Amino acid sequence: MRALLAALMVLVTAAPCRADQNDPELEPLFDRLQHTANPSEAEAIQLQIWTRWIDTDKTERIQLMTAGIVSMSRHRIHDALEAFTSLIEIAPDYAEAWNKRATVRYMMGDFAGSLADIERTLKLEPRHFGALAGLGLILTEMDQLEGAIRAYERALKVNPFSAGAREQIELLRRKLKDKET
Repeated sequence: MRALLAALMVLVTAAPCRADQNDPELEPLFDRLQHTANPSEAEAIQLQIWTRWIDTDKTERIQLMTAGIVSMSRHRIHDALEAFTSLIEIAPDYAEAWNKRATVRYMMGDFAGSLADIERTLKLEPRHFGALAGLGLILTEMDQLEGAIRAYERALKVNPFSAGAREQIELLRRKLKDKET
């Protein structure tokens, strides 16, 4: 969350630039992420990807994204939900708005709403490793362990450095094995 807030602050103070998941710089970043063996470099690449996902060239979008992220960080979940919903209404093709609202809905216990928002995020940005990890988390909560494993595997395929995905897969496989015995 701190990395996202830092990236957002850079965006708010920077000149308008390319927008969101359509940024042509994403493709080479994902390529570099696939081919690096250096965890520090991977972390820097991930931050660049998140920055581009959040990025937008519209002031109103930046303000709503900022308000939503700040509200989340302060545990003002209903304010965050309102900000991200407003952002989706004015920019329905902005994948990160859907992803952020999915996170808020998860925090509220609205798994069905969160899943719907993740589905929309992945339609707009199939490589969204954050949304894929979120999908794994929700499916785990819903005791759909095989689906959760598949979601985490998809996240790892896109981002071999997805935080915690490997550990979650191992944990879930052990749970499945225990259920079978």
